[in-house]
Amino acid sequence: MATNKLELYSLYQLHDNNILKQDQNIQKEVHYFIDSYQRGYRWDKHQIELLLQDFWEFHQKAIKKQLQANEYYCLQPIVVKPKTIDGIFYWEVLDGQQRLTSLKILIQYLLAETKTTLAEEYNLNDFMISYKTRVQSSSFLNEIGITYNNSSRTDNIDYFYMSNAFEAITNWFKEKGIDQKRDKRTFLDQLMSDKDQGNPVKVIWYEVNDETDSYEIFTRLNIGKIKLTNSELIKALFLRRPNSGDLHEDIKLRDLSHDWNVLEQKLQNDELWYFLYKKNKHNVYTNRIEYIFDLYCDKDENSEEGHSFYKMHEKIGDDIEVSITSRINEWKNFKAYFQKIEGWFIDYQFYHYIGYLVAVGHPLKHIIKESDQLDKLAFLNHLKKELVAKFVPSSRTDLMDLKYGNKLVFNTLLLFNIETVLSNINSNYRFPFNLFKTQNWDIEHIRSQNDKVLITDEEWRAWALDIVEYFTGANITVVFENHPLFDVIVIEELFHLKDFEESLAGSLTNIITSFVANTCNKTSMSPYFQYFKSYFKEDNDEITKDSIYNLALLDSYTNRSYKNAFYPLKRKRIQDNGKYGIFAPVCTTNTFMKVYSKKLDNLTFWSESDAESYLSEMVKVLKPYLND
Repeated sequence: MATNKLELYSLYQLHDNNILKQDQNIQKEVHYFIDSYQRGYRWDKHQIELLLQDFWEFHQKAIKKQLQANEYYCLQPIVVKPKTIDGIFYWEVLDGQQRLTSLKILIQYLLAETKTTLAEEYNLNDFMISYKTRVQSSSFLNEIGITYNNSSRTDNIDYFYMSNAFEAITNWFKEKGIDQKRDKRTFLDQLMSDKDQGNPVKVIWYEVNDETDSYEIFTRLNIGKIKLTNSELIKALFLRRPNSGDLHEDIKLRDLSHDWNVLEQKLQNDELWYFLYKKNKHNVYTNRIEYIFDLYCDKDENSEEGHSFYKMHEKIGDDIEVSITSRINEWKNFKAYFQKIEGWFIDYQFYHYIGYLVAVGHPLKHIIKESDQLDKLAFLNHLKKELVAKFVPSSRTDLMDLKYGNKLVFNTLLLFNIETVLSNINSNYRFPFNLFKTQNWDIEHIRSQNDKVLITDEEWRAWALDIVEYFTGANITVVFENHPLFDVIVIEELFHLKDFEESLAGSLTNIITSFVANTCNKTSMSPYFQYFKSYFKEDNDEITKDSIYNLALLDSYTNRSYKNAFYPLKRKRIQDNGKYGIFAPVCTTNTFMKVYSKKLDNLTFWSESDAESYLSEMVKVLKPYLND
């Protein structure tokens, strides 16, 4: 079975068939082929200028000797597949047509400006780009230095964009004041540097040699906008097969491939994945193993896109014919790195403390580095006393003073849950980070904020729906889908309102009538909101609503479309969560079930006594982190 190939090639090598050739009878020029399923060249002025700016900045650093001897500039992958058409060997370009064409146009410009040829200066032939259905475009491109400003540029959409690119390059050099022939010559020399000499510009060459259909690959890489990931490139880097055909080396590579697949399979376990991973805008992964490589290679939000691939390439080296021992050793190092993380996942205490730190935003790579300096017990103490302690108040007074809006509230409530789980030494229950991180969470008031009146009609309809369902167990919408005609008598019968005290029944009837008539709004509903605020004894101010003892973690489902539900309605939803298997943090459940309360005289009311008992439990559980 032919295997895919991954190399880093300089622009010089992209022109050299002695480098790129396979077993086929190779002609003098390197031929690239663009099939009919691809659109033509479409880069605009902005994209050209970005490429030139990057190249020029790299070139200036080279001139000023600010680069290391082996440093290079690397472009994103060009994905190719060998193809023979009418006896001519081509590299079919599956991804990277825009980059490859832009490079050719740039080199054509520099050759025209320096009045030289690749053959004269570098003993190379210019590579050719051919198009299955746009034959003329190839000729226009190959003579772009002559044809870019003639009248034919508007005859074809490809001509138009190719000409614009050449013009953008011309204008960029003029605007930069780079008009000396020698400056452009030294720039061209660097672009055409051979392999690792003279700080070359390189591309990631990904060669597909298996039987995968070209269009299928193109669709994945282009139409779906799913690029080759760093992990795919790194895998190809590890599994490059030497030309020696040594059986023992093949066995080692098969073992490495098997190890890779096992590790990827382990990462599909959501419990493991969400223990070590927290999604943010800088690290969204389509392939989970890539996250481990990013940790291993010390990638951060300021790193370049291909950081981990470049780091692994640097560790492994570029010579495919060298023994694969270095690759095997590097894989062992990486596997040991992962096994350390996996060991923490298995350990009950490490799982909870490291899982907590990741959940509140402490970088896992920092934890891993710190662990290298300590033994197991010292590291556990370090986690608790130095890392976790940074994310919660340091004293009982500070804890009691926490208010809604303080970023420490979330951290404190989450740790309260974690430590509550850990405190039960006879339980194997583990806090489910996979469930916690896949739901949206709010810091919510246990007892509603009466000063936060609902605003939109949608919020008032949601509130009306909840109130009626709480007292009658019936959903207004469902009931009236089956009973479209209604009046007061019908409503009383359908919702059994005759069983209620008169004022309660009257309020519910009016709410139902407004809901069905679609007249729920602030004006019509406010009197009933005030009625039920008094009914549930939430019309007094005996507790400070924004204090920590009136706050809990609630998921967005429980919060519904508004955030001012009365305590008993929230309590009922928490009960329903358990009935339907919806996760709620243990301390949230305990709070609404009044597990911490000393008196259970009223389950529909969050009293000052309840709040004090809740705070007392929080202080007790978090005591190891409080100095007073």
